[in-house]
Amino acid sequence: MAWSFAQSRASKPGFQYLGALAFGLALVATQSAHAGAWTPPKGRGVIIISSALSQTPFDDRALTTDLYYERGLDGGWTFVLAPSVSDQANVIARNEAQVSLRKALYEQNGWAISLQGGAYVWREGVDENVSSGGEARLGVGKSFGKGGWLNVETALRQCQGENSLRWEGTLGHAVRRFDRAILKVFGDSEGCSANITRAQISYIYGFNAKFGLELGWRETLPNALNWDERGAIIGLWVAF
Repeated sequence: MAWSFAQSRASKPGFQYLGALAFGLALVATQSAHAGAWTPPKGRGVIIISSALSQTPFDDRALTTDLYYERGLDGGWTFVLAPSVSDQANVIARNEAQVSLRKALYEQNGWAISLQGGAYVWREGVDENVSSGGEARLGVGKSFGKGGWLNVETALRQCQGENSLRWEGTLGHAVRRFDRAILKVFGDSEGCSANITRAQISYIYGFNAKFGLELGWRETLPNALNWDERGAIIGLWVAF
């Protein structure tokens, strides 16, 4: 999403989101499945189905599967739906679903600024009760060169009286007509999640302007909890 929107903005002001609608900001897990600061035009959007197969300090195999759906609405608004399921050693460790609305605040000269707010529900394991919370997110993006973009986001998440900060920075660039390379760093603070930061590199192979396949790798950066998760990522992207 982000790369295609940013690229078309730079090439055709006023029709920035038309053109190579394909795939977007990097993929996978709930903390990384957000689009960038750009918003699609009404009726346009993207569906992402992705999985991350990794190893953790406690499990030989951990699988996270995500669905990301976004659709442009009237007046610069975007609807976002993002459910996620995490399976560790054949045990459901976490289910989560988030519903949000994103509003474009500024989109000119390659810059994009937006606000996103919404609610989410989650369940830690099959035997726990369902909980709920809210999130407010600020995104700032900048397109540059021939198909490049930089996007930075920060979010305040609330959960049962606790607050935490979530953030991510993404650098991407066009490699070929429908292919994109993406480098991203994202993390959380203590509160609603653990204080862990991850780095991710991905390559999106575009079959055409509508379908793409993403392959990537994720690493956990050094942290106080000694959490050492790493693994492969695969995703299917469909633009509409």
